Amino acid sequence: SGALLIRTALTQANLREVVLTGAQLAGANLDRADLRGAHLSGANFDRADLHKAIFDGADLSAANFHMAEMNGADLSGANLTGADLDLADLEGANLSGADLDAADLGRSNLTRAVLRAANLHKTNLHRADLSGADLTGARFYEIDFSEASTDSATLWDADFDPRAAGMATL
Repeated sequence: SGALLIRTALTQANLREVVLTGAQLAGANLDRADLRGAHLSGANFDRADLHKAIFDGADLSAANFHMAEMNGADLSGANLTGADLDLADLEGANLSGADLDAADLGRSNLTRAVLRAANLHKTNLHRADLSGADLTGARFYEIDFSEASTDSATLWDADFDPRAAGMATL
């Protein structure tokens, strides 16, 4: 816990169920690392390379992913409650069943991301790009969708109207 791993190279590392709560991983390279079931609450991943990393079932509550490269990452079932994902690149990421309660996804790239059955209560999606994202079954409550972008490939439940939520359509 609280480890200083700033700009550390952990490419393809097996870190399953590791406990790194509050760790400093800013600028670290965890490309394709396996972090399934890891305990990373409060960790700082600012500008980290998390391309195709596996966080399935990990505790990432209150973690900082500002400007992190997370394209293709597997965050299915992860706890991202209160996490900062502002300006994060989550293109093609799997967030199915993730808990994003009160998370900040403002200005993030969620192009082609899968958010099926994700908990998006009180989530900030201001200016997020949801083009081609799959949000079927996602639970919404008090969401900031202002200026978020979608396209005809974005998938919603049949009863959800993005225009009524104040979203921009590309």
